[in-house]
Amino acid sequence: MSSTVQLRVDKKTKQAVAGIFQSLGLDLSTGVKIFFQQVLRYKGIPFPLVTENGFTEEEEAEIIAESKRTMSAYRSGKLVAAKSWQEAKKQILVR
Repeated sequence: MSSTVQLRVDKKTKQAVAGIFQSLGLDLSTGVKIFFQQVLRYKGIPFPLVTENGFTEEEEAEIIAESKRTMSAYRSGKLVAAKSWQEAKKQILVR
């Protein structure tokens, strides 16, 4: 037995998604059905959720934390800025 699902999405998003599905040989309804089947199979979202930068929230938090540690080490004099890519490469390979 079938059931109807209604959802609201802005026109631009709907058209863009429909275009992608069409390029895959699918209509919008079939694409949504496939997504639902994958949610059931994975028992959740069937892909990693990423930030606008393309990282998971955990990856982005790790990058930000490492950036803060690096800047702290630079400010305290434990790290010295390289003047060229070759110099940076040498510094990296020494560690």
